[in-house]
Amino acid sequence: MRYVVARARTESALRAYRFYIADNVRIIGQNTAYFVGEHGAYYPTRFEDLIHPAEEPEEDTRSCVEIVHDMWQVIRREADGEPIRFGSKADA
Repeated sequence: MRYVVARARTESALRAYRFYIADNVRIIGQNTAYFVGEHGAYYPTRFEDLIHPAEEPEEDTRSCVEIVHDMWQVIRREADGEPIRFGSKADA
């Protein structure tokens, strides 16, 4: 078990180091692009965002009445002692 924990810590440290280096290289490229002038360009996206892209939330297409109805269901469940689960389609 100690090996697994040590391995996870090592991988975490290496991942953090890679992100740090990638961000610094990006900043150096950005500074060089500014030095060159208006024609210089750089890649604005961070390496971490490429590896772990942020998921965009789904757009809520419910009407106002449906949202109020769903919230009342959640409030009733909370009053009955059931755990609250937000965002599940089963609540509708």
